[in-house]
Amino acid sequence: MAAFLAWEADARARPVTAYVLGVKGRELLERHKHAFERDRVVVWSEHTAIPDGAAFVDETVRKLAKWMVENS
Repeated sequence: MAAFLAWEADARARPVTAYVLGVKGRELLERHKHAFERDRVVVWSEHTAIPDGAAFVDETVRKLAKWMVENS
């Protein structure tokens, strides 16, 4: 969660295009992929089609937040 908050603060400080936001967000998710897969919050692979990276990041973070509330 700390990594996401730091990434989000940086994105607010230096606005980027939706494409760059999606790429950087996907990189962040890839670095912490095990956290999402361990509890089956979200599972993806290099073969998963992701037409909109920013939407994928948004949906993934929303699923994580929901999982955190339900499992706290």
